[in-house]
Amino acid sequence: MDERGSRVTLPVGVGFDPGGVGKGYAADLVVERLLAEGAAGACANVGGDLRVGGEGPSGGSWTIGIEHPLRPDSVQLVGLGAGAVATSARTRWVWGPQDDQRHHLIDPATDRPAASGVLSATVIAAEGWQAEVLAKAAFIAGVAEGLVLLTAAGVDGLLVDDLGSAYPTVGLERFTGPPRTSDRSGAAAMTGDRTPG
Repeated sequence: MDERGSRVTLPVGVGFDPGGVGKGYAADLVVERLLAEGAAGACANVGGDLRVGGEGPSGGSWTIGIEHPLRPDSVQLVGLGAGAVATSARTRWVWGPQDDQRHHLIDPATDRPAASGVLSATVIAAEGWQAEVLAKAAFIAGVAEGLVLLTAAGVDGLLVDDLGSAYPTVGLERFTGPPRTSDRSGAAAMTGDRTPG
């Protein structure tokens, strides 16, 4: 670890996987540092975990598109002045034969890929690491229990089921904007797990 050069190096053949919590926390650290250094606004997207703070590109809130797991468009736009959004989805990291596909979101009760009826779970929270943890928990819990879990944790989010239907928490409406159009200017894409974790 070279603190002066702000570098961390690993020996040849050694990898590092901080997992989802590490991605969310990294996004938190980047935005906090940029704002502390005087940035008017900052947005960090680390493998599908997004953290924003300060002014958005248009001078107000940040507009974030939550990707639909079955279509190329967003299922919902959200406006966020400061905070984090994380999505856990089972549509990107899959393997195995078509009739027995597996994914990286493991249900601790079965030690197998979660079969909760949820394709993606998106959470809005104050911190990236928190949004990441709660997105995974809501995904594994399933639609009904996942919405209850998010409400009990004091956060909001959106779950998409196996058929592509979206289920928002009651409080999500305070973040929502108009339906997504094809104009992508000024919007940060919020997609499901680009890297496993």
